[in-house]
Amino acid sequence: MPQHRLDRHALRIARALIFIARDWHLGHLVPPGAAELSARFLYSYSPREVHRIARAQSPTFRQFLSALEYLTAPGMALHYAVRKLAIEDQVRRSIATGAQQVVVLGAGLDTLAARLHREYPQVNFIEVDRAEHQEVKRRALMGQWAASRNLVFVSADLARERLERKLLGTIYVAGAPTVFVAEGTLTAMSHTQRDALFDFVRTVGGPASSIVFTAMERGPDGRIRFRGATWLARWWWHWQGERYQWGPSRLELEDYLGRHGLRLASLLTTREFRVRYLDGNPDLPLAEGEDIVVAGA
Repeated sequence: MPQHRLDRHALRIARALIFIARDWHLGHLVPPGAAELSARFLYSYSPREVHRIARAQSPTFRQFLSALEYLTAPGMALHYAVRKLAIEDQVRRSIATGAQQVVVLGAGLDTLAARLHREYPQVNFIEVDRAEHQEVKRRALMGQWAASRNLVFVSADLARERLERKLLGTIYVAGAPTVFVAEGTLTAMSHTQRDALFDFVRTVGGPASSIVFTAMERGPDGRIRFRGATWLARWWWHWQGERYQWGPSRLELEDYLGRHGLRLASLLTTREFRVRYLDGNPDLPLAEGEDIVVAGA
């Protein structure tokens, strides 16, 4: 049994990536090594996960999962895959244009830093997340997956601890061009916590730094949620404590970033995901309601 229960959302995303990676039509959307590393993280969390991973290859079980997703949150697994691919593309572009550091906030079981740090040995990769998540990754990253010196794990609860107290004193270099990644973390933060994070990015991150983050959309009815998700999915997420507190419109987002000395560089919606990664195929189910935002000084 695992010593600490991980965030259910992190577990669900890791399982979804493995599911998509083994799809003959969509597997190319999962970068090389991402599914294998996700499996290592899951197994490090609990050996029982090996049974889930094995079942992902069964056609019957895959059909069952596809039907279950259709009845609850159509296209959610595919959304997770293209969301991560879009974020990775942006991180790679940032490195190509001079970023010297990548800071992944609330990383969960994300594989980005663990995979890219060897490809870019001149770049510092820093993951910040709760101690139980970091411990799972440390156990998994051994042998051929062992971390190099340019990858460090910082244990912190971003809901209770200030980022600068954790980053300063590590390999993080204040003022160096940095790309911050906040995937699925900002929507659950309070206004105070979110303000502190963006102030840190602007003042300590340096003038050439940027932040890539996910933001939920607010529907016409004022609710912040994935469009198309059924009442059963919404009930399940609410019961698990997954609640969205931030869903700015584009104008609200531009105003918010401006007050923190940042500008909106790009905004990727489901429409852009479909065109960029799915060849514009309108028939593939893809969850809607969460965007990727890139902001810089």
